[in-house]
Amino acid sequence: VEIPSKTFIHATYQPIPQVVVSGGFEKYSKDFVTNSSKPNIHLKGAIYPANWFNLNYGIQTKNEQIIQTIGTGIQSKIMDILLDVSSYDGILNNSNGIGISFRLSLYL
Repeated sequence: VEIPSKTFIHATYQPIPQVVVSGGFEKYSKDFVTNSSKPNIHLKGAIYPANWFNLNYGIQTKNEQIIQTIGTGIQSKIMDILLDVSSYDGILNNSNGIGISFRLSLYL
């Protein structure tokens, strides 16, 4: 069985403590399960109005769809709570689906 390889390049830049910008792409060497061999590109940004609170926005391509994501998060030394809402094919392009992501992380 030939297992396809995946190339993933990602960069993050934080010019000031309140702003984070990141981007990158991933590409499989061959078609693999649900991922085609076309590159998936992502760009994300977040602002931190307070050290414990963030607002974020991201746009990415996946399987020839455009996915826009907006979200918010609360962070502390012991836990993170993040909530994101995603729009498949873009909010401005007659969205074909909405996704909701919730993450709770505890640090012991």
